[in-house]
Amino acid sequence: MEKQRLAASVLNAKDEDVYNCLSDNEVFADLFNGAVFQGEQVIKPEYLEEMNEKKQMKVPGKDGQPAVIKKLRDVQKGSGLEESILGIELAVEGQRKVHYGMPVRHMLYDAVDYTKQIQNLEKKHRSSRDLSPGAEFLSGLKKEDKLRPIITLGLFYGEDQLWDGPMCLHDMLEFPKVLEPWKHYIPNYPLNLVYSGNVNPGNFRTGLQEVFELLRVAKDKNAMEEFLKKNQEHYKNLEWKRGRLVGNFLDIPLIKENADVIRTEEGGINMCTAFQQMRMEGIIEGERRGRNFGEEKLTRLIQLLFHDNRIVDLQRASFDTEYREKLYKEYGLENENL
Repeated sequence: MEKQRLAASVLNAKDEDVYNCLSDNEVFADLFNGAVFQGEQVIKPEYLEEMNEKKQMKVPGKDGQPAVIKKLRDVQKGSGLEESILGIELAVEGQRKVHYGMPVRHMLYDAVDYTKQIQNLEKKHRSSRDLSPGAEFLSGLKKEDKLRPIITLGLFYGEDQLWDGPMCLHDMLEFPKVLEPWKHYIPNYPLNLVYSGNVNPGNFRTGLQEVFELLRVAKDKNAMEEFLKKNQEHYKNLEWKRGRLVGNFLDIPLIKENADVIRTEEGGINMCTAFQQMRMEGIIEGERRGRNFGEEKLTRLIQLLFHDNRIVDLQRASFDTEYREKLYKEYGLENENL
């Protein structure tokens, strides 16, 4: 009778657009170079190769029956470091929300990957029958065998950049007082967390620079507006690919769904307009909770201003209620039965 396998959870990527962006070799390499190597170009995009992100591993289960651990990496690649020789495995696990079990989750992922490397070496040696009797034959490995290092990053890109979760395995453990002097005997596992608060945006060469800059002020709309005003020369014509990256990470509907509306004459994206549109949508939501007529009137005004390419007026109307009333009158919307 076939033994039953214990069920195991599979973690699926929830933010597909973000993970598609990270799958780009240039962006993937930039994340590691900027966050881990402080801007030094250690990882070369041309040396990266895709890895099978879905893996499973058999481990002893209940009553001697095998259990299968399944995992699905968000994004994982192998990288050569010298002359395109595969020398390291790199993985990114994205989080828009805080995950209080992240250190254990990363520890499991890495353990599965290291185990898979060992299994591949064992298979190779068994096939070639080059193992010496004794320790080599017992372990399935030769003494000189080495595993490839693995670096797993936890990329936290939620609008609220306050990470209050554990930063290592020890943060998740409850140590009895009697064990405090001896807890160094209990293996720890640090979390390689990357977020706007612990990176230097200037270390990045792709749109990740703008992503981390904007994440610092994403929760505070006034701070966001002040930041964009201060840096408007840069953000009013952001290079197209960088702007699309920002749109996916910060979940900006206008950029993700209809970026051509704010395409500049130079072929870039006007990020200032994109964020003003988000602000206006927030006002619409407030109006919706109050008066349906006010919501329809404001929606119609936005449409007309966009149609007439009056972007400056749209921006001012987003925060100046008196000016908004003036525009209503100009377009004959003040008493219009919509």
